Amino acid sequence: MSKTAATSATAKTTDKDDTISSTAAQLVGSGIDGALGLDTLTVTSALTGSFDLGAITTSIEAVNLATDGTTANDVSNIEQAVVTLGANGDTIALAAAVTTGINITGGGEADQVTIAGNDATGTINLGTGTKNDVVIISGDTDAGKAMTITGGAGTDELTLSGANAHDITSFVLTGIETLDFNNTTSATITVAQANALSTLDFGTTTADSLTLSGTAATLSLVGKLTNMGGTAGSQDILDSQGITTLTLKKDRSLELGVK
Repeated sequence: MSKTAATSATAKTTDKDDTISSTAAQLVGSGIDGALGLDTLTVTSALTGSFDLGAITTSIEAVNLATDGTTANDVSNIEQAVVTLGANGDTIALAAAVTTGINITGGGEADQVTIAGNDATGTINLGTGTKNDVVIISGDTDAGKAMTITGGAGTDELTLSGANAHDITSFVLTGIETLDFNNTTSATITVAQANALSTLDFGTTTADSLTLSGTAATLSLVGKLTNMGGTAGSQDILDSQGITTLTLKKDRSLELGVK
């Protein structure tokens, strides 16, 4: 069902579960109100130039982005929790107001997905391709959130952004090779997460620190630390001695937390 027939049009759908189809050109200056029901907007051509989708949609629950030749989508301020990306390597950012469980599915090329920390409940699956995907979490309200992030066969990265203290110990990370916490004040992860990662990037901020929590006997940091002074090595967390956390700072100093 097409509810937007022309550029700068405004339309309101039924109170049922509607499917709305529109080209990128038709969305320019338009407004789409999904009303009640679980409504889906399918865009049939690429949205580019950091297209502000939130300025157009109201009460739309899901968005399907186009695979338009070789043109990637570049979309900002997405207010929908459910987003399916195109196959050309899209760049999207969810609006900070999205607070319900998110469900983002990537395409076959290198995708970049940005969400706010308070959005970090749900699933981001970028595992359908073999390229280098990036998930960026801005804000620091990610502690305790049930978030699953899946990368593909490439070298995929989770970036913790903003001058904030992040805690992703509740996250399930699969196929994520790099954790970049550049410009954060601190990042807290589990020992199991650290062992599964290939790179821990401290970035350029001198105050960055990494806190590792959990009861695993051995933490391996060999070859994983970048943008950090000194030589990478291995540390043991001796839970039998009551040590439950280890904070590794950029200057390679250690702080131990005890029970």
